[in-house]
Amino acid sequence: MTASATIPQPVGRGRPDLRCAGTLGAPLGDAGRCQLCSGHEGPHAVMFTAGGRRRIRTWAGRDADSAQDGQGEIAGRPWMLGYPVPAWTVDEA
Repeated sequence: MTASATIPQPVGRGRPDLRCAGTLGAPLGDAGRCQLCSGHEGPHAVMFTAGGRRRIRTWAGRDADSAQDGQGEIAGRPWMLGYPVPAWTVDEA
């Protein structure tokens, strides 16, 4: 299984990064950073594709070990990236 990600970088000097600071941690690095706007309510979330299907992974607070896949009400949250286009793809071989 390999993951490939394209994480947009801020363009130009002085452009603030408004993404939430919540993270799934290593080994995903910046790809595992919450894709919702900073200050959002509810769980953190990332959206990606695996096996040709879109998935949303959510977790609460700083507990990345509690991460679970599922849609729920998260699609209506304020996404910075990852929605409606998934932020990364996992190739399951």
